[in-house]
Amino acid sequence: MVCCVYLDDIIVFSDTIPGLLVSLLAVLLRLDMFNLKVNLEKTFIGAKEVEFLGFMISGDGIRRSPKKLAALKKFKKLKNVSDVRSFLGTANYLKKFIHKYSDKVKPLTSMVGKNAVFKWSKEVQTAIDTVVGDLENGLCLEFPRPGAELHLFTDASLCGIGGVLMQFDPGDKKRENPGVIEFLSRTLSAQEQTQTTTER
Repeated sequence: MVCCVYLDDIIVFSDTIPGLLVSLLAVLLRLDMFNLKVNLEKTFIGAKEVEFLGFMISGDGIRRSPKKLAALKKFKKLKNVSDVRSFLGTANYLKKFIHKYSDKVKPLTSMVGKNAVFKWSKEVQTAIDTVVGDLENGLCLEFPRPGAELHLFTDASLCGIGGVLMQFDPGDKKRENPGVIEFLSRTLSAQEQTQTTTER
């Protein structure tokens, strides 16, 4: 694979400059075959980091976009259910960067369900501050490395299930800590919350 495409956005990547040029030529030839044009004003060649679909992509891995964090920070205090949904919409997009996300946003998700009532509380403010704080730490999610051991750690609480996919590379002496590939999390439905821990 030499590129990723989403609608009219294309990211071409390689480990080396010669490899990048070969991949770029292949993509340009394919675009030309279908009479598609490239907007040079929006084109970056040889960038070490690019913004793609709300994420910052580099050789190190994936970070959240500063624009997405700025959008969340605009919500100083949520005023109604619509504000809660807007906040959660952006936060959900970035949940792979937040450990135990569904537990942390429980005060917010409880206000958007059926027959739920909007009520501001200290717990709601804490949930917002925690989500924004976790995203401010600038965690970089790693790409899986060939040869590294992948470990999936899972957990369940009364209101959600979650996990973390990590990689360990015993042969790499430079890395003392395992790398996080992604945090996984979801809120349980009312029916699922009645199940035993092993069923969740």
